[in-house]
Amino acid sequence: FLEGGTRTPLIIRWPQSMAFDSAGVVNDQLVSTLDYLPTFLEAAGLHTPNGLQGRSLRSITAGESVKTPPLFWEYRLPFGHQSSMLSGDGRWRYRKTYQGVEQLFNLFEHPAGDINVATKYPGQVSLMRSLFKQWHRQSRKVELKTQSIHSTEVASVSGLELLRSPGYGGFTLAI
Repeated sequence: FLEGGTRTPLIIRWPQSMAFDSAGVVNDQLVSTLDYLPTFLEAAGLHTPNGLQGRSLRSITAGESVKTPPLFWEYRLPFGHQSSMLSGDGRWRYRKTYQGVEQLFNLFEHPAGDINVATKYPGQVSLMRSLFKQWHRQSRKVELKTQSIHSTEVASVSGLELLRSPGYGGFTLAI
């Protein structure tokens, strides 16, 4: 939950589709499971829909340095809501516990993420809180397209937003 498996090794082998310059390349760049679908679509020669989260890993496998956006997580427990954010460079993990306590971890200095440095870096806490709130507001927007199919105000509804996974605690989209 805290980092969404970003420290889990990823091994890619797809010689005919991926642009490897040499075998055995190790790259420590941060990637997410959100990057899998865009990568598979590009490898298959298919168009990636606008608004799809993640990016293709093809350029990373070619040895290019690609800027990683911040990654965000939310988790709802029966007794509260928790959230977490990881900076794009993998250095900072911001967390807000279900008790409302804000925590900040410098993962470059303490990779285990076991030392809260929020009081030492209040500016970084403020920045990450702001970025998280911005992401949270944006992720709650539901843009749907309607098309009238009958004069009695019956319509069909479509849009990528309908592909959202079910939420919890008021964040489920149901029509």
